[in-house]
Amino acid sequence: MSLGDAPRSRAPRRTPAVADDARRQPRPGRTLTDQIPESGFPSGVGTPSAVVLVLLVLLAALTTVLLQVRDPGVAPAAVVDSEQQLALSAGRAVGVSASRNATDLRTATAIPASPEALLAGLATDRRWRGLAVLDGATRSLLAARGEAVPVHLVPTVLDQAAVLPTTDAGGRLTLVTALVLADNRILVATSRTRLPDVGVDADPDRAVLVTDATGRVLDTRGTPPPATDGATAELIGLAAAAAAGGQAGTVLGDPVAGWQTVVTHAPITVDGTGGGLGIGVVAVVRTPVTAGAEQDLGLLPGAVLLGLALLGFLLIRATLVRPVHRLRADALAVAGGDLDTDVALPRAREVRRVAVAVEHCRAVLRETGPKVAGDRPGLPAVAAVGLAATLVLGWSATLVLTVATGTAEVPDAVVTSLRNRAVAVTTTLRRGVNDGVADLAAVALLGAGKDPAALRPALENLVSTQTRYRSAYLVDASGAVSGVVGREPLREQAPVPAEAGVAQGDREGPVPVLYAHVPVAGGGSLVGEYDTLALTGLLDRAPGEVRVLDGRHRTILATGGYVAFERVEDDRLRTAAESARAGTPVAEVRGAGLVVSTKLSGGASSALDWVVVADQPVADLALAGSELRRNALTAALIGALAALFLFGWHFLVLVRPLNRIGAHADAIAGGDTSGVVYPQHQDQIGTIASCLEICRQALTGGAGRLGEVRRPRGAATEATELVAPVRVGQHPAEATELLTPVSAEQRPAERDRRGRGDAPGHREPPRQRPRAPQRDHAGEPDPPRRPDRAPHGARTESRERPPRRTAPERRDRSGQST
Repeated sequence: MSLGDAPRSRAPRRTPAVADDARRQPRPGRTLTDQIPESGFPSGVGTPSAVVLVLLVLLAALTTVLLQVRDPGVAPAAVVDSEQQLALSAGRAVGVSASRNATDLRTATAIPASPEALLAGLATDRRWRGLAVLDGATRSLLAARGEAVPVHLVPTVLDQAAVLPTTDAGGRLTLVTALVLADNRILVATSRTRLPDVGVDADPDRAVLVTDATGRVLDTRGTPPPATDGATAELIGLAAAAAAGGQAGTVLGDPVAGWQTVVTHAPITVDGTGGGLGIGVVAVVRTPVTAGAEQDLGLLPGAVLLGLALLGFLLIRATLVRPVHRLRADALAVAGGDLDTDVALPRAREVRRVAVAVEHCRAVLRETGPKVAGDRPGLPAVAAVGLAATLVLGWSATLVLTVATGTAEVPDAVVTSLRNRAVAVTTTLRRGVNDGVADLAAVALLGAGKDPAALRPALENLVSTQTRYRSAYLVDASGAVSGVVGREPLREQAPVPAEAGVAQGDREGPVPVLYAHVPVAGGGSLVGEYDTLALTGLLDRAPGEVRVLDGRHRTILATGGYVAFERVEDDRLRTAAESARAGTPVAEVRGAGLVVSTKLSGGASSALDWVVVADQPVADLALAGSELRRNALTAALIGALAALFLFGWHFLVLVRPLNRIGAHADAIAGGDTSGVVYPQHQDQIGTIASCLEICRQALTGGAGRLGEVRRPRGAATEATELVAPVRVGQHPAEATELLTPVSAEQRPAERDRRGRGDAPGHREPPRQRPRAPQRDHAGEPDPPRRPDRAPHGARTESRERPPRRTAPERRDRSGQST
């Protein structure tokens, strides 16, 4: 046989159980270390301080970056943002005016009439400069009123309505509105429109223009730039082309001699007519630039925070982390049987209490006197953790007081721009209220001499197409309401004033009641209630929080959350409203906010005595100072959260468990070994608790108890012996019967016996609990009844069911069984 044919010996393969047992064998000299578990990160006594140190170092670096001031020396961002909003507000106002023209024509045509009668009714409204009715097929003129209408501008394919911009002979902006009638006719009307008053008329450095795609100026507010300024004209041309294409944005010129030209643009769109008009609004302003500067204000706060973080880290390490590590080593040594090494007594009070108890156990087990502590306890660990957290909190408070507080300086250009926005919003609101009266007057005029029921189609069209109304109806001379269109009226049933106008309900309620009223021929009035939500939507373009106050300083409308008719108690807003009502608008910084107030005047809305007050927090403006304060506040808030995190983690995970163990340690040192010490976490403090428990057990059971962790004996597969209960008055020696449990091999047979021979629906009675031997009436005990089972641990092949144990009979004093 060759060497290759020689049988190869195979090493016995270890089963997984054997391998696991081998791995679990403790290493020599480290019995307790291997038996007592300790979790890894994030557990551990040194983890909290290390994690918080890393967080604070990152915060110091973030603070250095956030508190850097980089001023490029250009126009303030707040001016650019405000001018952009101004252009959007002006474009929206012109678009709303054009939409109203188309809506009013739809309302007028809701009542059937001949072309001549229709134009006669519309001609009473001075808004219409020229009127014409065309044949839809041939475009021939059927009737005309007023100025000549440029019918050649009407598109060949007209879908319902169209609004087209043009200019008249004097170069003024004119809107041509074309509407398809029900009888295949086309109604064409021309009207002049102007930019709303946006407060720039008296400002030589500002202008708001309406331009077409070529840059031609159609309407102007303010002082337009001179024609010799080629750079500004080029910027306006770029902005005009973008606005005509439906885009909104900003074009900035180059800073020259401390000034910079800012040009913002927005398109003019008309709802319900298919999109834009091909024209746009361009706002031009020359504003001084900021002084370019670079400052690193975050270096000092960042360095201070870094130093405080290191100081707190070292303090916690000295008073908590290192003493716990030293105590853990000493406790493991004593619990492992090493009674010759003295236990170090640290100065930290929480750790010192446990160390004294461990030293007491070592001295008692070694039968020597404990080491006398000659020095006093030092700073408590909770005080050290609190001091470290207080240092970080103090840094946050200092940063807030020195950098985050105060108000940034607001340039005059920003104040003027915000004032113009507030004026534009006030003008839009005034137009919206006054247009309501004009709408009702047009409907009442068209229905003159007709049955009031004939006005219902016009009212339905008015409420469905105009979002400013919530309902419209007729009111007779007695105040009774009829012909309601829309939602249920909120106004109380009472007669309305005889003249046309706008009124506010006197009753205070959850919703302010505002309505327009116009008398109709034959008696009564036509009333239209305004939707307060629609009116509030007109205020969105104003800066900050906007409130509309009546003569008693009650809140009627507001862009933020408010309670109707709530009186304003802020002195800044009250004085601003009073000043505007007296004829002196306000636009200035008051306290921490920029307050702007204007009065709602002009037309029917003057009777309301309303004042629009806007309060813009300076901190919300896009200013370099405001951004610096916001960044400082952010860094301070993160620092405060880190301080709370530092204290909470140390206190809940380390200090409280130490105090709990310290209470047991004081009892053990005082001679009370009755309390069990159990670990709360699997960390170094949990190891100390386990070692202290071993020492406590050694004090009660002898020094032989040292060196191991006591664990339950036996295996989970072993059967449990059930001892028969002892009756009251029975001697324990009499209850010697042990109930042998059913083994694992007997359980299937036991289940088979339960179902053998059972009839359908038969239910086996519950098994009675075995009782102890009973005594009969003569005083002699009954013979003990033992189950017919194999001895404990013996196997049995019998599948016969043992006799059921029943309770012994009870007998009364006469001997009768019960």
